Amino acid sequence: MEIWIDGILIVLFVIVIYQDFKFHGISWFLFPLAFAGLFFKGLQSIEIAEQIKYLLLNIGIIFLHLAGISLYFSIKYMTKIYNIL
Repeated sequence: MEIWIDGILIVLFVIVIYQDFKFHGISWFLFPLAFAGLFFKGLQSIEIAEQIKYLLLNIGIIFLHLAGISLYFSIKYMTKIYNIL
């Protein structure tokens, strides 16, 4: 089963690379597919509790990045808090 997930992920990321170079954009549905594939690949090697811990850690890091970008644009353009979402 693991080899199938690896093969599907490789094909998926080749499609992402092709779309990026050819069209300078990536289809939105590829991101949830990549997330699901990597999630199931991770489930094969670590337990669900640890997987959830890493998922929440990654969401926290993304949130901190978005807050930092929002603060940067607020200072740069001298406006109230800039909403990037």
